Amino acid sequence: MDLSLQGLSCSTFYHFYAHDTQGVIGITLRQYVQPFATRFMGAMGASEEEKDDPVLFAKVAVGLFMATVAILRMPMALGGKFNPFDGVYRVIVWPFQKKSKKVDVKPPKRGKKKMQ
Repeated sequence: MDLSLQGLSCSTFYHFYAHDTQGVIGITLRQYVQPFATRFMGAMGASEEEKDDPVLFAKVAVGLFMATVAILRMPMALGGKFNPFDGVYRVIVWPFQKKSKKVDVKPPKRGKKKMQ
């Protein structure tokens, strides 16, 4: 997995969730994530004010995601080829890829050289 994809996805989530208060993406994202965020932050021991803070939840969520993926990519866990975005890739991109034809290239056979 390219680590820039992980950073790009985390920074995009953080920006839309924490700062996009008037845009369609931020409002929709908070509408679906906020109920979970409030319960999660409450379970983590946050105060009433901290439970409803979208910036704090975005920081916690991005930090946990980055740390979890780093641990899972260790050789003793799932290894360096682990990609948390594989499922999204297979659902969205993979069906539309053109299938490449496999070409079997064999080197020409060489006969014995004749001695003169």
